[in-house]
Amino acid sequence: MGPIFIAGCGRSGTSYLRTIVDAHPDVFIPSESLFIPDYLRFGRFVPERLLKWLFFHEPQLLCWYDDGALITDSIEQTIAAVHEKAAGKYGAKVWGQKTPRFIRHVSLMNKAFPGIRWLLIYRDPRGVAASMKRSDQHTYSVARACRRWLNDNRMIMDIRQDGTIPSNVFLVGFEELILNYDEMLERIFSFLSLEPINSDDVNRLGRPVFFKRSRFRINTIRGNLTPDPRIIDKWREVLTPLEIRYVEQTCAREMEILGYETVPDDDTAPGTLFFMEGLKDLIIPLRYILKWPEYLYFTALRTLIMRFFAIWYSICRKTD
Repeated sequence: MGPIFIAGCGRSGTSYLRTIVDAHPDVFIPSESLFIPDYLRFGRFVPERLLKWLFFHEPQLLCWYDDGALITDSIEQTIAAVHEKAAGKYGAKVWGQKTPRFIRHVSLMNKAFPGIRWLLIYRDPRGVAASMKRSDQHTYSVARACRRWLNDNRMIMDIRQDGTIPSNVFLVGFEELILNYDEMLERIFSFLSLEPINSDDVNRLGRPVFFKRSRFRINTIRGNLTPDPRIIDKWREVLTPLEIRYVEQTCAREMEILGYETVPDDDTAPGTLFFMEGLKDLIIPLRYILKWPEYLYFTALRTLIMRFFAIWYSICRKTD
């Protein structure tokens, strides 16, 4: 049975969906692991010993895996092996990942992990923008939130327009999950070929995860997992009329494809920049420097090393 990957635009309910699926006794899904695509794309260019050192010192990996280095034949096998070993501690048979940005790397992951199954979740862009605006780790800029929503939902919109869903993909509408919770649980677990568990078991077994090595306490699941329908329209209280109009005009075509209706037009000028909100985004890297500098420094180191060896490999091929 292949791994389970949960992805979508950030603040679309990926953490909520991860906690639900991970509540199943047969499933283990750790905290986010943004580093994985770099290893799949550039790992083959880096000398083996250096690659191994980098991988097993990844700050995000060390948040959930601390059993030392493993010997495998490829980086794909190494990634699977650390997940399988961590899953074994919980008696789980299936491992998975919940990292929203992996929706940008579906083809890469499909090639690396045979049998992979995707849960792709999407949400009203107004809800996404409002959630990002209230988060300390995401953009305060509604304009930037719209750009990310458009980019990260491109694959989902293509599937909805084409009408043909790949056999290893299950689309989850955030609002449908909230409003038809029990039915969606059954459908999700059925798609994953898992024995369905009911909402009471999900509440009892669901366990949010944190980045344990950082000072961040990122946890979007508070209290139990029982859905609250009021969250669907929370954006009406968070966004200003100007921001709502901007989101609706920027994402109008895509909202229609995904079935989201706009509010009645009040002739409010949409504006374009939201300059002050953009300035607030400068605070976000400072928070990482204060709360998790190891992550920033190591990410910069990995990026520098991998790009260097990829460029070096390209140069050597041209000179041969």
